[in-house]
Amino acid sequence: MKKSLVIITLLSAILFCSMYIFSSILPPLSEWKPNIINSVRLWIDIIIFLALYIIPLILYKSGIHAMKYIMAIFCGMGIFVSLTIVIGLSIMSSIFGSASASPVVIVLCTATLIANIIWYILAFRNV
Repeated sequence: MKKSLVIITLLSAILFCSMYIFSSILPPLSEWKPNIINSVRLWIDIIIFLALYIIPLILYKSGIHAMKYIMAIFCGMGIFVSLTIVIGLSIMSSIFGSASASPVVIVLCTATLIANIIWYILAFRNV
């Protein structure tokens, strides 16, 4: 179980970081904030995101099983962020009539959402 939890955690981290990167460069989200691609701020944000995934994962793998609950909190926040972006882009698309509401970001958010739900199933199926 630990191996599959590690894999899905790393997949979730990659998807979340990809979602963040693509939302900063693709319209309509990039039109509301400065394009931060290839900036120091982008890389600092990515490092923080990865640290929030990897540090609890390392502690969990080293035998501190209570870290699973900390990871569950972060996973829940990831679900909230993904749902918020998908719903927000869907509403913007219907209001403004724009069919190009960043389908790449919507796909990445949906994939992140699925990965996080699978994470919960793997982490708590035997509890």
